Amino acid sequence: MPEIMKAWQQAQAYLKDKLGETVFDTWILPLKASSRNGDNLTLEAPDAFFKDWVEKHYKKGIEEALSGFSRKKSLLVFLEIGTQEKPALGKSAKPGITSPTPEPQSSSNLNARYTFDNFVVGTSNRHAHAY
Repeated sequence: MPEIMKAWQQAQAYLKDKLGETVFDTWILPLKASSRNGDNLTLEAPDAFFKDWVEKHYKKGIEEALSGFSRKKSLLVFLEIGTQEKPALGKSAKPGITSPTPEPQSSSNLNARYTFDNFVVGTSNRHAHAY
């Protein structure tokens, strides 16, 4: 196992204590770590929002923790959007579970229960009814 990956495991334990279990489980644990050249750490986030949030709020702490557990003091941490494959539409993620069959749609997306015949004038919509 490369040194940077060992440092990442130690940094994760440190960050869990420093940030708390809930924050750690929400923002740090889902990051998938990889090292392409041994000097830098690439963390894959599940989506763009996740990546931006971690960069803005936790990247500096991650870099400081890694520097503390690595012999190399100038480590770079890169955050990328992960390439986790998602199951194709219409196919079940778990075997034995089937997707519900969609009901056929009518020509409009309007709910048949909501018509002007059933409209009830009340204090909250009296102004709308006046028009």
